[in-house]
Amino acid sequence: MHKKVEAYLQKKQKEAAEQEQERRREILVEAGLYEKVYPTSEEYDPDEYPEFDSEKEKVYRMEPIDVTEEEFRAVEQYADTNQEEGVGGKIMGLAIMMRWIGILGAIIGALVMMVNDSDLILAALGTAVGGILTSIVTSWFLYAFGQLVADTHSIRKKLEEKK
Repeated sequence: MHKKVEAYLQKKQKEAAEQEQERRREILVEAGLYEKVYPTSEEYDPDEYPEFDSEKEKVYRMEPIDVTEEEFRAVEQYADTNQEEGVGGKIMGLAIMMRWIGILGAIIGALVMMVNDSDLILAALGTAVGGILTSIVTSWFLYAFGQLVADTHSIRKKLEEKK
């Protein structure tokens, strides 16, 4: 094998191993499977110890516990389920929240119109119905976008698993 090709492949294998190690670390920490490691001296790099323990009033870093490959695969299975919501799930949650805010806003707006002027009852009902329908329909688009993002994430994940 050519030396340049060999050097390139070694570099890429090293990068892939580092990325996998970081991914494992993130999954274990996110799952709460870590130990708190405190600095051993008063002089420390703040970037190395980004967390703060309010009980001990000390900074620390989260160091994932050592797990076997079998244990990690079991943890990863559940961690991936939680991560799958990711941005797509947040967008869908935002759509639902915006829908309810719009519905409540339309109802409150209609009630305010009715209280201020009893001649506006018909207009207030129109405002309530129009506002509710607008809120529902516009939230569908945001929800659909969130679902699209979640589905894209799922497809990408399945394609990466096949490689």
